[in-house]
Amino acid sequence: MERTTTMKKLKRIFLNARNAFSVILITLIFLAGCYEFTHVGQPEEAHNNSYFDVDLVAHEDDGDNDWTTEGLQDIGLFGAMIPEGWTVEDSIYFQIVSTDTTLNNDGYLVHDEEHSQMLEDSIGSNEGYYWWGASTTEEVDMSYFDSLYFSPRIVTDEQVGTFYLRYAIGDPDYWDRYPADDVTDPQEIQIIDASGIASYKRNAFKVYPNPTSGEFVVNAVDKQYEQVNLEVYSLSGKMVKKVHNVDSESSISLSGLNKGVYILKIYNEKEIVGSERIILK
Repeated sequence: MERTTTMKKLKRIFLNARNAFSVILITLIFLAGCYEFTHVGQPEEAHNNSYFDVDLVAHEDDGDNDWTTEGLQDIGLFGAMIPEGWTVEDSIYFQIVSTDTTLNNDGYLVHDEEHSQMLEDSIGSNEGYYWWGASTTEEVDMSYFDSLYFSPRIVTDEQVGTFYLRYAIGDPDYWDRYPADDVTDPQEIQIIDASGIASYKRNAFKVYPNPTSGEFVVNAVDKQYEQVNLEVYSLSGKMVKKVHNVDSESSISLSGLNKGVYILKIYNEKEIVGSERIILK
C-alpha cells in the first residue's frame, strides 16, 4: 500500500513537471519571432565599383502572434546573400514601429560572423555567392510589434552582368539557435559597366549633416549640377517630399516627418544623378 501511494505521488510530480515544461515551451514558442518581408525594394540596375540601397520592410508572418507582452525584448538578425567580392556597409540603421507609438524604437545591425556562418550552414549559398549576416547591437523592444524598416547598402566590385541576391530575417529561438524566419526568393539585378560614371555620380554630391535632427544640406561638388530636383522617400516607397530647382548648395527641411531612414533621390532633367540615405534622428 505504501509503495503504491509513493508511486502515485511520483507519477503526479512527473506529470506536473511535464505539464509545467509544456507550458514554458509553448510560451517560448509563442514569444519566438516570426517575421516575413512585405517589401523588397532592390533596384533593377546598378553600377559596378559603386553601391545600391535595398529598402526592406517586414511584418509578422500571420495574425497568431500579437506581441502584446510589455517589455518583450529580442535580438534581431539579418542576412544578405551577395556575390563574392561584394560586401554590405556595416552598421545598418533600423526602425521598429509598434501599434503603441510610444514604444517605437530603433538601433543598428552590425556584421556578425556567427550568424553569417549559420546562414551558410543552414540555407547555403549559390556558387560564387556568400551570406553576409548581421545582428542588432543589443536587445530591442518588440512590445506591440507592428513592422520593421531598414535599408542595407550593398557595395559592388568590378563584376558586371546579371546577379541574384537573397535576403533573410529572424532572431534566436528558444534553443538559442539563429534561425531565419523568412528568406526571399532570388532578386535579380543587372550590374552595368559605366566606365567610371558610377564612381563619378557617387561623389557628385555631399549631403550633410547625416544623421540629421531636421535639416540637411545638399551640395553639388561638380558644378554641372547647378540646379537639380529632389525627392525624399520613406522606406515603404512613399514619396514624402519633393523640391524643384534646387541650387548647387541648398538646405532642405524634413520638419513634420517621423524619425527614421529616408531615401533622397536627386534628378537632373534627364535622369537620376545621385542617391543617398538620410537618417532623421
